[in-house]
Amino acid sequence: MSPGPPIAKRVDDVVDLHGERRNDPYAWMRDHDAPDFVAYLRDERSYYDSQTLRSRKLVRDLVSEALTVAPTGYAGPPRLLGCYEYSMESVPKGGRHRRLVQRRTSDGTSTVALDLNEMASGGEFIRLGLCEPSPDGRWLAYSVDTTGGEAYVLRFRDLRSGRDLDVRFERTYYGSAWSADSREFYFTEIDDCNRPFRAYRYRPGDDGPGVLVHEERERSHHVHLRLTRSRDWVVVSSANRDTSEQRVIPATASGGRPMLIKERRRGLQYFVEHVRGASGGEFIILTNDGAPEFRVMAAPVASPDRSAWREVVPARDGVRISRVDVFSEGMVLSCRQDDARQFLEVVIPGGRSFVVSPDTAAGDIFLDLKTPYESHHVDVISESMIHPPRRWSVDLRSGERRVVHRGDSRFYSADRYVTSRLWARSADGVEVPVTIAHRSDVVPDGTNPCHISVYGAYEVSKDPAFDPVLVSLLNRGFVCAIAHVRGGGERGRRWWLDGRLNKKVNSIADLVAVRDHLVSEGWAAPDGVVCEGLCAGGIVVSSVYTAYADRWAGVVAEAPAVDILNSMLDPGIPLTPNEWDEYGDPRDRTTYDCMRSYVAYECVSDAPRPPLLVTATYRDPRVMVDKPAKWVAALRHADSHGNRILLRAELSDGAHQGPATYLGKLSFRAELLAFLLETVRGHWESR
Repeated sequence: MSPGPPIAKRVDDVVDLHGERRNDPYAWMRDHDAPDFVAYLRDERSYYDSQTLRSRKLVRDLVSEALTVAPTGYAGPPRLLGCYEYSMESVPKGGRHRRLVQRRTSDGTSTVALDLNEMASGGEFIRLGLCEPSPDGRWLAYSVDTTGGEAYVLRFRDLRSGRDLDVRFERTYYGSAWSADSREFYFTEIDDCNRPFRAYRYRPGDDGPGVLVHEERERSHHVHLRLTRSRDWVVVSSANRDTSEQRVIPATASGGRPMLIKERRRGLQYFVEHVRGASGGEFIILTNDGAPEFRVMAAPVASPDRSAWREVVPARDGVRISRVDVFSEGMVLSCRQDDARQFLEVVIPGGRSFVVSPDTAAGDIFLDLKTPYESHHVDVISESMIHPPRRWSVDLRSGERRVVHRGDSRFYSADRYVTSRLWARSADGVEVPVTIAHRSDVVPDGTNPCHISVYGAYEVSKDPAFDPVLVSLLNRGFVCAIAHVRGGGERGRRWWLDGRLNKKVNSIADLVAVRDHLVSEGWAAPDGVVCEGLCAGGIVVSSVYTAYADRWAGVVAEAPAVDILNSMLDPGIPLTPNEWDEYGDPRDRTTYDCMRSYVAYECVSDAPRPPLLVTATYRDPRVMVDKPAKWVAALRHADSHGNRILLRAELSDGAHQGPATYLGKLSFRAELLAFLLETVRGHWESR
């Protein structure tokens, strides 16, 4: 007989809030280094490994199948910078990581600028953060994370000698910029809560520390750095979920001081780009000022005050402008319609414009960000649940487009499958978009196993993407669906607003509506539906696991934020002050009551429930490892029905985004899907 699941100790931890006494018997787990907690996680991992022994062959099969249909390894055209071009290339003979190659354009001479395989030769966890060559090709600024905690160590490599400078900057983050003369590098530093809050400037070769150029004291705001595509300005952004403030520094002059574009105002968002021209050109500004779904403005570089802004692209009903990319030949707007369809709009000087749409109505389309400012063509990538990424080159002047690369495999044909967009009516009558994919011979006869994935937060859209592991489910007769629930950005800004703060319950109702619609329309067997969600998506799937257990055959909650009430009460937890604008502050009684109604850790009860797999990573700075662990412990304590509850605790090779290598990611993904496949084996084995 196999040993039973680990049972965590319970220690009373009582606090008074809103006239209620709250006892959290697993609060002791917040000390992640406590020997008792580490031992508990190890026991959970051992239990998980023992309970999934029978599915290991299935996992291996899924990985093998995914490698067969995975798109060929083409990362797009090299990045051109000065006299060199740079590309990330695969390493032969079993290299786990790609390497950066620098190639001189004049004669094709190439050198390996950075190879993570040499830095982690023993197979240790390592993830690349920044990887920024200087414009003159002399320096490489790069950062690595060796724990999974997203606190990166920044180094500078002299590409002439191949040696790193002795200087190292600890606890740096994403976002950076080189000055035009390659003498100065801008980067950010994180505080003890993993919040990027300072921007520095450093001259490679200097012995002293970097020079502080900006510090953000408001704890709900994060600092981000980037270079305009023109490479003329460094943009220093301070922002939270719904408010932003931008400063610019000339990249063409050493030691420049930040210039504020417009002071922050609650609810006002704007993002700055630059177009060259007379008198320094103009700043191009994407903003929601007077336009809830955003519009594009322009302001002279010499006087970018709000009074000087002029409208370039007006707001349009039912169209969310989410991004603007500026080139010498025009602008490319990334747009989303109220019906959840995406498109790119190219706006050319003189007012002419044209639209670039995805290959399919249920597909995704986006711009390759490596395209330089001076280019007459832009690379556009389109994909769907059944179409591997296809790269197009679009002429900014004529609109002509040609295929540059098809991400096909000779063992895969999209013609065997179908993808489409459906609509499900939620409990309050709102129509929720659903993207589905299935084998072309699968019909809505009420017998199909069905896999639903969900996210639904931060106005982040869960767009259709090609997943080679998911193809294995399609081949086994599954209908695979994406529930585009409120809280995401699929139907514009209002879609996010209707799923945040005290309207978070709409995200949960939408997922249930999607499941019920697929069943009622015959696309899914009533007892054959499984679901999964990551992080904020874990809030949604954990809630339906709790409140609608009878609707699911299996649930995967990947790094789920299942304890956000307690998290939002602790400003010392990474990201909490920033998250108040997404989930609310439970020190407010109305918010507290709302959270208690849907947060999974608050709603634990004893009832028969479907098999559940929860994942957690020890160094995850976004969803702390104790949060999923607490939920699993509480579920086990309450359970008298023998529910199958597993916690896959990762203590070494992992981060919030999962393993660092491509093969590691495939294997991890295969584990999750194998768990779900086992729960509905009777529905697909004979298909």
